[in-house]
Amino acid sequence: MKITSIDLGATNTRIGYFEYDKEKSFYKFATIRTSEGAKLADWLTRKVIGLSPWKSHPDIIVISSFGPIDYRSGAIVEPPNYPAKYIPLRKGFESTFKNSIILLVNDAVAGAWSEYLGYAINKNIRDLAYVAVGTGIGVGVVIGGALLLGRRGDSHEAGHLVIDYRSSTKCGCGGIGHFEALYRERGAPGSSTLYNILAAGIASIVSCYDPELVALGGGAVIRGFDIRRLASLIADYSFNRRIPIVKLHTYGEKASIYGGMYIGLRPPKQLLELNGW
Repeated sequence: MKITSIDLGATNTRIGYFEYDKEKSFYKFATIRTSEGAKLADWLTRKVIGLSPWKSHPDIIVISSFGPIDYRSGAIVEPPNYPAKYIPLRKGFESTFKNSIILLVNDAVAGAWSEYLGYAINKNIRDLAYVAVGTGIGVGVVIGGALLLGRRGDSHEAGHLVIDYRSSTKCGCGGIGHFEALYRERGAPGSSTLYNILAAGIASIVSCYDPELVALGGGAVIRGFDIRRLASLIADYSFNRRIPIVKLHTYGEKASIYGGMYIGLRPPKQLLELNGW
């Protein structure tokens, strides 16, 4: 099986080409900035074709992207961290890759799936949260071995938990006092404020889902977070001092890329349904 796994981020894009679970090639480059969603979709399609190691189309293409994703239309709609407000991803890919299965998924959800199937399942861990710290805060959750999606596919949007109702800091989504907004506006790299914001947000996620494991990823984390310092603060904020295992994501910056590969091999039923399959 040939799988193309795409991680479309607001800052960087990554593309991985797999034959079953074996990585054949990998690329990373800056995401173009444009207010025209169709232009972004066309750019991404051409990149996938131009870098492909195969002459034929892949069996499945999994596009992990920033959200929110409208699965009915196959588009990203009103993203808080990107200038285009409607990005028709599925339409562009389906018209080009007519014989391929096209699946959209939130990038952090894909990262949660790769941490589960690539690490946690082998440790008999069935409940985990993946927190991606980058341009924003992305979250994916696996409970009882099942990927948490919800009726609209966005039950994982814990980056928009309200952690300071007194705050006047407005999130890109329009809400006030959100975890993601406070992290972006008040968190100088390495500062106590940044660590406390992250710890408070992650502790809130722990209180909601009670995961045994919290995996951290995203560009900001990979550049050098003190995991022990953060884990200690999470304990201070947590309900009943529930302290999960806190670790870096098994696949590092390729978290969503490997998530796409695992989705291609073991697609969750609800994700297939959301994508119209």
